[in-house]
This record gives sequence, C-alpha cells and structure tokens, in this order.
Amino acid sequence: MKKLLAVVALFAICGAGYVFYAKKQGEDVLKANQAGLIRVEQNLVIFKLHNGRLPTNGEGLKALEVSPAGLSSWKGPYLTADKLKGAWGSGLEYKVLDAHNFHIKSAGPDRAWGTSDDIIYPQK
Repeated sequence: MKKLLAVVALFAICGAGYVFYAKKQGEDVLKANQAGLIRVEQNLVIFKLHNGRLPTNGEGLKALEVSPAGLSSWKGPYLTADKLKGAWGSGLEYKVLDAHNFHIKSAGPDRAWGTSDDIIYPQK
C-alpha cells in the first residue's frame, strides 16, 4: 500500500510539473509573438518616416520586404518574410485604420483566423 501511495504521489508531482512546464512554454510563445508584433510596428514607423505614409492595405506588410511600385523613397527591406509571421508560423494581417494608425493581427495558437485567440496589436 505504501508503494502504491508513493507511485500515485510521484505521478501527481510529475503531472503538476508538466502542467507548469506547458503553461510556461505557452507564455514564452505569447511573449515571442508580442515581440514580433512590436518589431513589425517599429518597422512600419520607419517605413512611414522614409516614405511619408504607411503601406496601404493593398500593399500590406509585403511593402516592408519589397518596394511598392513607384515608391522611390523606399529604403528597405525593412523586414524579411520570415519576420512577417506570428510565433505559430501563420502570416500576419495588416490593416490601416487612418493616416497614423493600424492594426497587426496574429491568428494565435490555433492558427485559425476569426477565433477568440486572435491577437490584435496594438490592442483595441
């Protein structure tokens, strides 16, 4: 009976350790995603300083990687394609709200758009 209790206790400790590890790993990925969104934001600001405007919705984040047609003041690439993805490997959505504001959206851990875990930066 003591051996059985010891085994049960060991499984409980291991299970708790795994839950802590999985939670910590998930938090680390969220932090990495946030850092990536901040990096994209910073490069959008640099793009705007160089070009006098944000990329249009039609140009999207691709304008940070490749010069939009007819934009002679472009000094990029500002970011490479591998930096224009969320931490879970899906692309990012970009939307210009007005001349000064935009949203960058990550599909989140489920990698599906339009679900509750989507991450919008800056936050609404």
